[in-house]
Amino acid sequence: MVFDTFLPPAAGEELKQAAEALTDNKVKYVMNSHWHEDHVYGNQAFEDAVFIGTEKLCSGFWEKHSIDVEKDLEGFTGYLNSQKELLAAELLSQTKAAQSV
Repeated sequence: MVFDTFLPPAAGEELKQAAEALTDNKVKYVMNSHWHEDHVYGNQAFEDAVFIGTEKLCSGFWEKHSIDVEKDLEGFTGYLNSQKELLAAELLSQTKAAQSV
């Protein structure tokens, strides 16, 4: 049994490999303590395991992680635009500073 599977799927895969090497057995069960990303996103690596969790874990996960592509794209676009604006302002500031030297 593995308890929580970390955030990135790659870390979940490393955990799976380590657990199986340590025990010389396949991971049969994965127990998730709660729905936060750093506890469940590695679940993908355990496709053959039985998952154990509470009903609250399941409902909390789907409430917080429902997929809305349009909303996600809008959020990412807004974030990227804000970063572009910050970068442009910083470059302008550095250019003015260099010109005044």
